[in-house]
Amino acid sequence: GIIRSIERGDAETRRQKTQLLSMLLTNEAHGIKRNQDIVLKLWLLDEHRSHLLFDTFAPESGMVQLRVWPEPPTNASSQNAKEQPRIYDLESVTSAGTEAAKAVYAVYLAQLELLVALCKDCNLEARTLVVGQRYEGQRCHVSYSAVLQCMGNERLP
Repeated sequence: GIIRSIERGDAETRRQKTQLLSMLLTNEAHGIKRNQDIVLKLWLLDEHRSHLLFDTFAPESGMVQLRVWPEPPTNASSQNAKEQPRIYDLESVTSAGTEAAKAVYAVYLAQLELLVALCKDCNLEARTLVVGQRYEGQRCHVSYSAVLQCMGNERLP
């Protein structure tokens, strides 16, 4: 389905399919709980697919960064097994003129739309998974400090 094509696609396919998925999570600005729960289960709670979401965090005051996880290894002997996530400065990604930076930013915006759609209508489980660590070993996709810093940063679009 859609999530599988996001998982296997290039940056443009990921952006398009993530935007489509976001549209399926809401109806007239209201969340569709059944669809939200499906995406939570098949994407955010899935240990092999959750790497597809970039993490937004603020390691220090005045700095917001994106953590982009490498593709999961296809087998135990894969070189990817030891790869660390790539870290991007959010300001650099939004203003850089390179195609790679533009692709990261486009996917990131689509993912933010998806996270907003997941949290509509007080979906507590989604909100907890997105901004908090309710489950053991579950990472935070958008830290609260990063949200506050983004809101106050006039250099971000």
